[in-house]
Amino acid sequence: MKEELEERIKQLLKTGRNMSLPDEARLSHDYFARDEEISREFSPEYSGDSRKLGDELAERYGCREKSVFLGAVGTTKCDHTIADPDFRDSTLKFRIKYGKPAEIWKNALYSRWLSSQGDLGWCLSRDWPGNALTQFYIVMLQGKEPLLQRLVTDAENPIDNIEATIAFMGDYFFGNTKEHIKEDKNREFIKSHLDLILCGMKRTVPFPDMNQENWNKKINEVRTAICRNIDLLDVKLYYCRIVSDCIAQNIVVTNGTNGELSTKLAWIDQGYRKELLDEWLAGQQPTQEKYFKAFYGTPHFNLGHFYFALQYAENIPEVCKERFRTAIIDFVYNGRFGRRLGQAEDSDDRVKFTNWGTNTQKIAANFFALGELRAAIYNYHIGQRPDEMRRLAEIIINDIIPAGNIYTFAPAGPIKNYTN
Repeated sequence: MKEELEERIKQLLKTGRNMSLPDEARLSHDYFARDEEISREFSPEYSGDSRKLGDELAERYGCREKSVFLGAVGTTKCDHTIADPDFRDSTLKFRIKYGKPAEIWKNALYSRWLSSQGDLGWCLSRDWPGNALTQFYIVMLQGKEPLLQRLVTDAENPIDNIEATIAFMGDYFFGNTKEHIKEDKNREFIKSHLDLILCGMKRTVPFPDMNQENWNKKINEVRTAICRNIDLLDVKLYYCRIVSDCIAQNIVVTNGTNGELSTKLAWIDQGYRKELLDEWLAGQQPTQEKYFKAFYGTPHFNLGHFYFALQYAENIPEVCKERFRTAIIDFVYNGRFGRRLGQAEDSDDRVKFTNWGTNTQKIAANFFALGELRAAIYNYHIGQRPDEMRRLAEIIINDIIPAGNIYTFAPAGPIKNYTN
């Protein structure tokens, strides 16, 4: 079956193609019936005629005259990429993910959730076949350039690039007019987000000398400490949309010449695996609406995760790290994040999104530190500075989270704990 699909894709190797995606192209509505047909045609259980796939995809995403097969791209994430060879000056390339239902499911669910909000433009997933999220392929538009690469290679505009990143995140999480911030009347969404994070962390025991029981105990202590701060609040709490994997590698620059950089950024590879969401729901009857709840919470965790990954990324200009560091401290302690309101480059007058005070600082610091904790444990697993990562993880668990502080980096020096 894979050979048949590859053969049909190779038949797209024609000349004269100029691929383009109309502005109104979103999820498949006009092509919904045809999607189901393609799904039946290419599902692993069906070995029918595969001749239509190439024509269907070409018709949907542009004319059929020119494309290039770029070969296998990874194993679990992407098997084929079809692209305009003149991509540098055109509007898109796309890749077909198929044969790995878990990967397809998580990306499709995230895209479907974004579509329910009318905001699919934030994510480069565009299509999947039929009604079921477990069916065969998903088409994903790819960005022109990863944000991480832009931060490293564009030495002439480091401040502009990191400011665009902050503006993009602020727009995504909060929305320019605050319409994406909603009151969490029962603290339900924020606690659910906390449980989802911790559920994922429980699945991997971080250190060789720690068993599952002791690790679960540590995680439960973290939950108790954070929930105590949540329950002590006598002010309103708010939730908004979040992402599942907030690192610079998962933000890309899209094509186009109009608008500032922040309007050209988009997420890729977002979503949660179904088995994690099932564990998080803890025996509840799963529905699409309940799964959608996984994409709401507090962005403080996302920002902590992104920040940590940014600090450890190689060759990132220090001015980018410092500017993001300043924005993070302003967010945790003052509730300001996103676009600058002032014109001056050094202005700290950013949009203030929510009611802020001493107790909300602690919750923001808790979730920010939790994002750093997750990143530190991941780095430990891949062997990046394991001694430092273990020390940092233990300090965050035992000292930083219970105290409601943030743990972050001092310029060109050791890790520093910022407190009130």
